[in-house]
Amino acid sequence: FPAQPKVLRDAVWGNIHLSGSEVVILDSPIIQRLRNIGNLGLASLIFPGATHSRFEHTLGVTYISGKMANAIKQKDPLHPQGHTLPIDVVSLIRLAALFHDTGHIFYSHTGEKYFSSPHYSRSKKISLAKSQVAKSLQLDSIDLGELLSACIITSNPIIQLLQIAFDLKDTGEATKIANCCAELILGFSSRPEFTLYAPIINGPIDADKCDYLARDALQTGVPVLFDLERLIEKMVPVTLPDNAASNRAKNPIFYLGIQQSGVASVEELTLSRRFM
Repeated sequence: FPAQPKVLRDAVWGNIHLSGSEVVILDSPIIQRLRNIGNLGLASLIFPGATHSRFEHTLGVTYISGKMANAIKQKDPLHPQGHTLPIDVVSLIRLAALFHDTGHIFYSHTGEKYFSSPHYSRSKKISLAKSQVAKSLQLDSIDLGELLSACIITSNPIIQLLQIAFDLKDTGEATKIANCCAELILGFSSRPEFTLYAPIINGPIDADKCDYLARDALQTGVPVLFDLERLIEKMVPVTLPDNAASNRAKNPIFYLGIQQSGVASVEELTLSRRFM
């Protein structure tokens, strides 16, 4: 069923444009349930204005991640010949952003801390699952919400939804997209061509942090300030110094870096997180 593109008006970022495929996904129950999950858990008991939802936050992250991906794509040495998925890299990053918070349970991080704590009878099983997945993926740790989000997007119903939304030939193509998004949500990519884009979804200066700082500041009245436009403008592909020569000789792997002239913007973001 074809869906028409939509423009939603966001209180923080203004107009947010969604493609027809994104509208199909946005209308699904797994995304719509985020309307009923508070972004800041129980913080509204202290900050009465902090009643915004994970749904609003998801829209904001989708918007920022799209801007970041578009800016990086212009500088990506591998684009477009290095990317072989049935959807373009910007659509992939925005899709991962749409699903990045689907694993959050009630009260967001507050609820997840409870289920991972000794107060919950099955917390040992949850901790074991998190540690086993982290070990298998060679990650230091995994947040429960991120792990559940990765499980959701790689589930059969969501794969079928992706096939419908993007008009794909078979579930095999949708599975490839879902697996890529799951990796991005967990903070890495097994495909070298997407290593450059992985920090947009889960990294030190990702779209998630950029949105929650601006959105939470607006809703709580806590004054923070950082230059998002300059931060995005100063993002560049880099190769690691210790393997730059070998990368040039073979297939280079590019990572996300910041130009020296953008360091002040990163410092602003770091200070804003501290104040928040």
